[in-house]
Amino acid sequence: MSGSLRRTNGEGTLTELPNGSWQAKIQIDGVRKSHVEKTRKEAFAWLNDMRKLKEQGATSRGMLTPFADVVKSWWEYTKPSKGESTKDQYQRYIDAYILPKLGKLRVGDIKMDHVEDLISWMRKLGKRDRTIAITHTVLNQAFKYAYQKGMIGFNPVLMVKAPRKKKKVTSFFDETQANQFLVLMQGNRYEAAFRLAVYTGMRQSELLGLKWSDIDWNTGKISIQRQLRRSFQRYGRDDYFGPLKTEKGYRKVKVLKRSLEILAEHWEKQQQEKARCPNWEENNLIFPTQTGKPTSQRNLYRSFIAHLGHTNLPNIRFHDLRHTAATILLGHNLPVLEASTILGHSKPSVTSDIYGHVLPGYEDRAADIMENALESYQLDLPADQETVHKLSTT
Repeated sequence: MSGSLRRTNGEGTLTELPNGSWQAKIQIDGVRKSHVEKTRKEAFAWLNDMRKLKEQGATSRGMLTPFADVVKSWWEYTKPSKGESTKDQYQRYIDAYILPKLGKLRVGDIKMDHVEDLISWMRKLGKRDRTIAITHTVLNQAFKYAYQKGMIGFNPVLMVKAPRKKKKVTSFFDETQANQFLVLMQGNRYEAAFRLAVYTGMRQSELLGLKWSDIDWNTGKISIQRQLRRSFQRYGRDDYFGPLKTEKGYRKVKVLKRSLEILAEHWEKQQQEKARCPNWEENNLIFPTQTGKPTSQRNLYRSFIAHLGHTNLPNIRFHDLRHTAATILLGHNLPVLEASTILGHSKPSVTSDIYGHVLPGYEDRAADIMENALESYQLDLPADQETVHKLSTT
């Protein structure tokens, strides 16, 4: 037996169908929308969602828009404001995760469950929390755009928490290991790059962006003005030179006599390579390929790993050479503000957050401060409180 539950004032209707399922109907800006669920409770929940959307100004035409079209419109609008590496990253995640799972759905039909299913699917694929968190960010921005355009009345992504970013465990060489590493890298084609990474804490992308014109041979100062960013062939672009991550990234670092000598030796070897290569591409780079082109981060990393594998040193990442520089500087009591400037951090608090645990003797200094500040005060209690004080200190 079928029945119906009608609501007034355009709030929609619920009707029980002959097969026992329930159909919900509602009009939004003159267009009737209907939906069928197995139970009355589920149909009523959908109807309530639609009523809320209607109250919040969502339009029927907007709600019917395929989510793929929403993402396309949002991306065309927002892409010019993003950096090149962010463009590559967002595009990859849109193509690999968002569109395959949600692209064919209508934007008004996407609920919290769909977003949770996407995250579960990515976890099954073995994707890292960082990848999932960035995908969550992209989704949130696209739905925010849809909300602002009046396509939807609420953003379902806000109801789904992104994975928390796990604090990275910082690895590095100690001073003895750093010295061993530099000795073992002598004669390597990238010896000068490895040395600068340890001595100055430069990022890999900054090293690969260095040009000979960035060196002041008289003062020993090297200007960091650009970085080599990794790109992806599928998006029609090779690796490219781009701006530094923050304004504080534009800085000068100083090296002393032996490092300048190794750079001068590196320059001589590069002239020999250039003379042997009829197809040399002149870019004035300090660390190019054997044909003068920019060296990809992946290839430099492969060389680093290959040579490190023949040693007894810890198996660290190339980026951990930067951590090595930071811990040596801070371990010798260089002030955090100065270390932050050398490393190109956006602010000293970033340096403190990453390396606070390696600051030497901070526990002893803290204990001394508290001991001197508090224990020198003599208690002068009234007679009726002396017993309580004695009991509390036994």
